[in-house]
Parts: sequence; C-alpha cells; structure tokens
Amino acid sequence: MPEMIAATYKGAGPYRNDLAHMLKIESIDGERPNRVMRFVRYDDYTTTGEWASQNKKTIEITERQLVRGPMTCVTAASSSTSSCGYLG
Repeated sequence: MPEMIAATYKGAGPYRNDLAHMLKIESIDGERPNRVMRFVRYDDYTTTGEWASQNKKTIEITERQLVRGPMTCVTAASSSTSSCGYLG
C-alpha cells in the first residue's frame, strides 16, 4: 500500500505545482470524462532594483490527467489487510 501512495503522489507532482500557484479558473469545457480545465497561474517572478514583476500563464489540464479512475479496495477474508488499486 505505501508503494501505491508514493507512486500516485509522484505522478501528481507536475500538476501540484501548477495548481498550487493557480489564480483563477478560466474555463472547464467538454463532457466527463474528457473535460479540460484552463486556469491562470503565476509564473516567472523577477526583480529589478525596487521593482518586482510576476508574469502569468494559462495552463490546460485534462480530467484524464488528474483522474486515473475509481480506486477499488479488497480485503481478504482471512486477514484485515486491504489491497487497493485503480481500475482505469
């Protein structure tokens, strides 16, 4: 189980940084499970003397990139240990 959590977290890394710097959602288009979310985030912080500047960029993430499918857990009748995994 710890390996599955670590693998899921590692896969979310690129999206985590973009989502953590999100300013606003511009749009969510399409139908499930193929929706696309476009949002604006901060990017490229620079300073020049007394002035600071921070650019913005638009990120596009698909629902499929964020959702790998429903997680299913099975508990063996002979123990209290669960085994979990993604279907999709």
